[in-house]
Amino acid sequence: MSIFEYDEQAHMALIKEESFAEGIVQGKKEERIQGILKAFEILKISGITETKAIEMISEQCQTNAEEINRIIHDSSQ
Repeated sequence: MSIFEYDEQAHMALIKEESFAEGIVQGKKEERIQGILKAFEILKISGITETKAIEMISEQCQTNAEEINRIIHDSSQ
């Protein structure tokens, strides 16, 4: 007999907790992407150039412009 005993219930609870946390992170990521796309749409409608809109969103989200540009262009495909 091993000094370590397998506790299936504890193991399943741990897996459930990890999956839940992963789902929260993924949901927040999707929310962020949708927010970026909406902000870009509003800025473009307001007459802001694409470059300036990306720069403004980049500053607001505290991320680089390349990432914002990728999000915008990936969604349009």
